[in-house]
Amino acid sequence: MSGPPDFIGIGTHLAGGLWWAELLGDHPLVHGPADGDWSQDFFSPFCARPMQDADVAAYHARFPRRGPGVVGEWSPRYLYDAWTLPLLRRAAPEAKLLVLLRDPVERYQSALSYRLAEERRHGKWVSMTDVVHRGRYASQLRALYAFFDPEQVLVLQYEQCLAAPLAQYERTLRFLGVAPGDPPRRIRRLQRSRTHPGLTRRAVAALGLEQSGPAEWVRRIRTGRARVPVQLWPDVLAALRTELEPEIADLAELAPQIDTRLWTGFQAAS
Repeated sequence: MSGPPDFIGIGTHLAGGLWWAELLGDHPLVHGPADGDWSQDFFSPFCARPMQDADVAAYHARFPRRGPGVVGEWSPRYLYDAWTLPLLRRAAPEAKLLVLLRDPVERYQSALSYRLAEERRHGKWVSMTDVVHRGRYASQLRALYAFFDPEQVLVLQYEQCLAAPLAQYERTLRFLGVAPGDPPRRIRRLQRSRTHPGLTRRAVAALGLEQSGPAEWVRRIRTGRARVPVQLWPDVLAALRTELEPEIADLAELAPQIDTRLWTGFQAAS
């Protein structure tokens, strides 16, 4: 038997969503799609053609129930693609939705490093404008709440998931209706770590922690995809902060669990 997924991770790109989905999948009662690929990106084609009932049935077929527990997916671009939210409402109206947010300036820097690598390989520059728009978290959440009750949505913060992985893991499972039980090995290893790889210096200072090298999911991406090391220069940092500070201030009202102290230079929202 198959049907609509019980949960869907919908955002955001370069914020560790697939890493978090895999950690959730270590729990014996949390299952991914039948093909084993957490990121289904099912709704992308429907910007160019209507979604039919047969498409909805095909989506449901990706989530067979083989026993107890919950089944879902995590496609980071769902939150960003405007046409996807009403389609999600049609295909999975009762699903619980997970959103994982990361410092938008750090996201921009990561995206730039990948796109510079693409430019070197293919000689074609790719615009960074969409990367800035992806950092408009408050606007995206408002659009989401136009189609889904906020009670159906859990907003997580990447930096908090690194700093307190066990607490955020258990919080996520409780939201999904799953008893946490004994945490899996990867969560225990993250929890025992005395350092907190992947956090920015600002986040480390705000939390009074220690810092080391990149986080596990960052290391995996770096080994799997070429990157060009890059540091953002003052002009672009100033532009990003000016552009995104109103969004961060609004986000603090929409999602007060987000600790904006952990994000780069958003003094007005701190």
